[in-house]
Amino acid sequence: MFSFSSRTRNYASADDKLTIKESWYLSKAVQFVALTAVVVIATSISVPLGVCLGGNDRCGRSEAHRPSNTSTSLPLLNDAAVAIPEAYPAATHPPLTEDANPLLFQAFEWYIPKDGKHWTRLTSILPQLQQIGIGAIWIPPPTKAATEGSIGYDVYDLWDLGEFDTHNRTATAMGNKSDLLDLAQVAHQWGVGIVIDAALNQRSGADYIQSCAITRLNPDNRLQPINPTKMADVWVGFNHTARGNHYSNKTWSCDDFTAVDYDASANNNGLFKINGHDNDFATDVSTDNGNFDYLLLADVAYDNPAVIEDVKTWGTWITGQLGASGFRMDAAKHISRSFMKNWISGVNSAIKTPFQNPPVVAEYWTTTLSELLGYVDEIGNAARVFDVPLLGQFAAIANGEASLTTMFQDSVVSTQPDSAVTLVGNHDTQLGQSSANLYVQDWFRPAAYAFILLRQEGTPCMFYGDVYGICDANGHCNKANHSESVGKLAIARTYFGYGQQHDYNSTDVSTVGWTRQGDEKHTGGLAVIMSIARTAPAPMTMNVGSEHAGESWIDILGNAKDAVVIDADGAAAFTSPPQGVSVFVSEVRWSNLSMPDWDFDIYG
Repeated sequence: MFSFSSRTRNYASADDKLTIKESWYLSKAVQFVALTAVVVIATSISVPLGVCLGGNDRCGRSEAHRPSNTSTSLPLLNDAAVAIPEAYPAATHPPLTEDANPLLFQAFEWYIPKDGKHWTRLTSILPQLQQIGIGAIWIPPPTKAATEGSIGYDVYDLWDLGEFDTHNRTATAMGNKSDLLDLAQVAHQWGVGIVIDAALNQRSGADYIQSCAITRLNPDNRLQPINPTKMADVWVGFNHTARGNHYSNKTWSCDDFTAVDYDASANNNGLFKINGHDNDFATDVSTDNGNFDYLLLADVAYDNPAVIEDVKTWGTWITGQLGASGFRMDAAKHISRSFMKNWISGVNSAIKTPFQNPPVVAEYWTTTLSELLGYVDEIGNAARVFDVPLLGQFAAIANGEASLTTMFQDSVVSTQPDSAVTLVGNHDTQLGQSSANLYVQDWFRPAAYAFILLRQEGTPCMFYGDVYGICDANGHCNKANHSESVGKLAIARTYFGYGQQHDYNSTDVSTVGWTRQGDEKHTGGLAVIMSIARTAPAPMTMNVGSEHAGESWIDILGNAKDAVVIDADGAAAFTSPPQGVSVFVSEVRWSNLSMPDWDFDIYG
């Protein structure tokens, strides 16, 4: 783990130096007391992690009243539709990376403590994240979840950011709205964008039961009914009593959902299509299982005009509330593509400081390259996608099932790099989670990070767990094994990852390398060599440019102990450890950079 200590950091210019302690006190104008780099938190989770997935009480909701099952079509209230965005200051500390060299950071893992302090912790580490070149942080869903202790994907109310007393609590598991706005304020000061995780696909924790016409479907073929249609009690009534009409006056009922996972009348779990008005399954979704509109919980109907209007207005509203720089679209595989394209167009007009263009990344989870590229095309290139095929190749290499050369082919980044957000892991690939089959073994993670961070293609996304560690369901948190290496690779990207790229391969495909020659503004350059061989590979001669002749270059990861000297032609023989990676840069240039405190423990 590492933190941003109070020692001096070097900005792009040697004359532009400022201690973090001084900078932090200068930033007090954001009505925020200076935060320490270490936050003391609870050592255990007081409530279980989970979502409201079914059962006869639907998370303890009472069925004391059953309002009409007719969805409201009243217009949204003016305070949401014409809400004045929060005022955010210009960055006191401009981003270190260039627009052409963006770096995204997923600012959570699945088992972070759900103690209401996560927004505060993130605020405290913003100086450190900016130091290593992070341009934006992807935060977990900031909206109110149905379940206490949930990370947020079981959405109860999009319009509640930890402001209203619902489900026996006001704050979300991440913190209250005030904490969230503080995070956004400080992030803007540090020039770090906020990318919001938008979980638009499902709702959970309904306020009351409604009587709906439902048909049970075959979960393996959603086009095939397995029971006749009947009237049944279903948990789809949402009136958000505590919030009332604040921000939005829309209530939710049968016609606002396509399907649910629980028949309350029969006390049965399953997949139940709701037969109503304007709530058919979307046809422009994945065709897995016949039609993959339904994923879980109460599935939102994006054929319903009232739903569309409410969720579109929410998108522009929350953009203004947080001064958002972009969105991560959860479960994009299951949401109408025409709706997604239209929704993104709306938020684009509200985003004032986009992290990049387009400022949206869609979570379309498949290793099938053609399906991913087809999705990007069908939404008119309105969003990037996570490069799941590349992640699959990383996992295969780490498992001994593929060679290093597969990293350079059959991925989004190798085929359509401007559409690729590359990653080494996320919350879904953690062990025990839904995509753990794509977990990249620990020994290969530094090499995989070198690939996504130090090559010119794609937008890399670093994972919280690889920097601050992973917790378990019992609240025990382990430090990350490679936080220092991953942090140094990010710094190398920030200061050296520019210019022309040249690839090198060994004859036995067990070792690969590449160089970046720098550009007019970033003249340093770098050389990367990695190997999956179990014995030390032969040195690889690579050229970094004659302008570096006579320079001494070192491996910033410390795997190659000896420096190399660049010859008159700009070449040198670079070495890699077995099953490892080395990254070489100018020894003088690297020594002039200030390093964070790599031993920092965010849970302290």
